Amino acid sequence: GAAADAVAVDATLADAAAPDAEAPPPGDRWVVSFDLAADRAEAGQSEVAGDRFRDARPDDPVAADWPRLHVDGAAAAGGDGSAERPFQTLAEALTAAGPAPTVVRLARGDYLGPVTAVGPLALVGAGADATRLTAPAGAPVVSATGTASLLLSHLHLVGGEVGVEAEDVGVVVLRQSRVEGPTRDGVVLRAVRLAGIFDSVVRGASGAHVRSLDTRLSLDGAWIGPGAGRGVVLGTSEPDLADCAGARSPVCPESGLLLVDRSLIQEVTGVGVDVDHGVAHLSRARVEGVRAGIEDVALASGVRCVQSRAWVTNGSVLAGNAGVGFEGATCRSALDGALIADNMGGGVDLYALNEGDAGLRAFPGLEWFPGLEWFPGLEWFP
Repeated sequence: GAAADAVAVDATLADAAAPDAEAPPPGDRWVVSFDLAADRAEAGQSEVAGDRFRDARPDDPVAADWPRLHVDGAAAAGGDGSAERPFQTLAEALTAAGPAPTVVRLARGDYLGPVTAVGPLALVGAGADATRLTAPAGAPVVSATGTASLLLSHLHLVGGEVGVEAEDVGVVVLRQSRVEGPTRDGVVLRAVRLAGIFDSVVRGASGAHVRSLDTRLSLDGAWIGPGAGRGVVLGTSEPDLADCAGARSPVCPESGLLLVDRSLIQEVTGVGVDVDHGVAHLSRARVEGVRAGIEDVALASGVRCVQSRAWVTNGSVLAGNAGVGFEGATCRSALDGALIADNMGGGVDLYALNEGDAGLRAFPGLEWFPGLEWFPGLEWFP
């Protein structure tokens, strides 16, 4: 059908976001494409731009005019942070930067964290296959609290309790990077006004690969999973969203906003996209192969929507999950141009609807497959 044709082409995300990552298995017709534009894919990511340093993108206004410091683990000790005499350690650069807005450019090599941003910080590596930043199991690899912005680009963040953790930050961007193997969560965002994960891979988390609380988050060209944790979790830390006075959420009374475009959430555990008291929109996205966990044997849903609003549109696919494709509890949802198929628990499961609500609106382009169960509250538009 039209929805299947929209996604049944060659995969390209692995080349754009993680050159040495394994490509998703084709699984006959379940082949994924994100058709990343050449200017965003930045072909030749493994090559260091200029000499041995890659700079922040010129269209990143948050870092356009910031001073630059350079770090090269292979350089001689006693450098001053210039391109000609770079610091030898990342700690030297962070000390020199202090609370002032700074771009720290890391050459190819391995660097030891944790990194704690005390001011606006852009950390730019030479490529996700070239610059590796690690941290011990009990600390986040990179963290920021109360700063204006945090930009992470062309990095491989490995280990730590959390790959990236930000709280009360204005802008957070993870671009052309890979977060891998944290002991708990991959990316944790709390009360971040605007966050984006672009052309990046987050995998191997045991808690949640991406946990977004009281935050506006955009995933574009992201590859989430595989791993033992949930895929993307949208929720709140607010005790009462009915009172927005002093609320942390930038979109109160909603817990947060999640936009997922041209992204793959694959072989995570429990739930692919878990939306609690928020708003989510999936476009040209794919959620597949969600597995049941020990504590989540009744779940394993592709998308789970609780007291929320959710749209799945524009060629998105929910397929091959151990639970249902789309699960909604007191959820207002819409499917438009989506494909829901081959989910072991069924296609769509809606329950606990508010009186008078249409739990699901389905528009032309939605393909219905065996396994869809019809419940009160389903509203069909020819």
